[in-house]
Amino acid sequence: MGWTVGYATDAKMKTAAAEEARTTYVLGKQDCTHVAKEALDAGGLKNGEKSEVTKYQGRSEIPYTTTENNYFPAAKQAATEKKNPGIRIDDLLKLLQ
Repeated sequence: MGWTVGYATDAKMKTAAAEEARTTYVLGKQDCTHVAKEALDAGGLKNGEKSEVTKYQGRSEIPYTTTENNYFPAAKQAATEKKNPGIRIDDLLKLLQ
């Protein structure tokens, strides 16, 4: 994902990500997706750990909103992108390489 929120915030995010990356790896509890989560949290952005979903009650089918955990990296990335509108700069970064 290629985003930027300003140099000072980017620096906080980079520091938070680096600190999390040095912790013990525990799949599902403390893995590579948590590096991104810590960076997003440090930058004041919304992470993709959970998504709001609409469900329907039994026979009445009355809708209600609840949250669900996103367990897979692709789901976390999709939720992060949905929650944080902005301009993607992935293609621009590729041009710079």
